[in-house]
Amino acid sequence: MILLLLFINIILVAGQDYLTSLSTTTCTSSQFLNTMKQKYPEIASQLPPETTNLINTALDLPPNQREHAIAEYRATIEQQLKNDPQSAQASKGATDALKQVFEDIASTCHNN
Repeated sequence: MILLLLFINIILVAGQDYLTSLSTTTCTSSQFLNTMKQKYPEIASQLPPETTNLINTALDLPPNQREHAIAEYRATIEQQLKNDPQSAQASKGATDALKQVFEDIASTCHNN
């Protein structure tokens, strides 16, 4: 449970970083999630439903429509950070690692 809460907080803090990977990949959501399960099974098993939904929603859209969906999610993240700055501050140390994971998945998911 603690890992799940930390993961949610990391996503809120790293939102714009990892969302960039989602907006630029040409992989489908199933390719992205399958690659995550293969390469990062621990992260995949702890992925909150909200994040899975975001991946599915964003990657199932045509590339030219992804930016709009991601912009809406970024606005939600920014509002959550304003409402809970302590959670955001607590997770800053892990944001680079999460960004690297999503970039790795986005760049290799065509193999699945």
